[in-house]
Amino acid sequence: MFKIGDAVIHPAKGAGIIQSLQRMPGLSQKLRYYKIEVIGRRVKTTLMIPVKHAEELGLRPPIAKADLDQVWEILAAPPQTLPDDHKQRYKVLSEKLEKGDVLLSAEIVRDLVGRRKQAGKLNAPAEKIYSKALLLLTGELAVSQDVKLQTAKRQVSRWLNENLDTDI
Repeated sequence: MFKIGDAVIHPAKGAGIIQSLQRMPGLSQKLRYYKIEVIGRRVKTTLMIPVKHAEELGLRPPIAKADLDQVWEILAAPPQTLPDDHKQRYKVLSEKLEKGDVLLSAEIVRDLVGRRKQAGKLNAPAEKIYSKALLLLTGELAVSQDVKLQTAKRQVSRWLNENLDTDI
């Protein structure tokens, strides 16, 4: 069970901070909910996740600081070749993104930055996946290290710039 103030990761919405534990008026008074403020959104976004269903919904703690080297290694590795067919590419990337895993998000960001460098630009669906993967990645890095989102973005950019000779 998480506590107020804990950083958590929602697989689809990304990183957030638990603001409170509460019951919802009008709904089953027996259910308690985590009220989570999602970070990195232009518009304030709040999630209400039932405490007893949090694990099955994929709510989890952020990656441990001790495991961050795995993220940096992925960002430093050469990009993987993505399928040429845009439908296949979209399917592969979407499946990775749906898992809500920080390491897969790092792979998506690295591979799409590499593809953008090679092709000159990304198509609209790839750009959308890239943006979401970057937000999931940098949000998790920010809460894991207790730094601002902009700091996490600069870290990712630095790793990509140093290793792929490109920027995000």
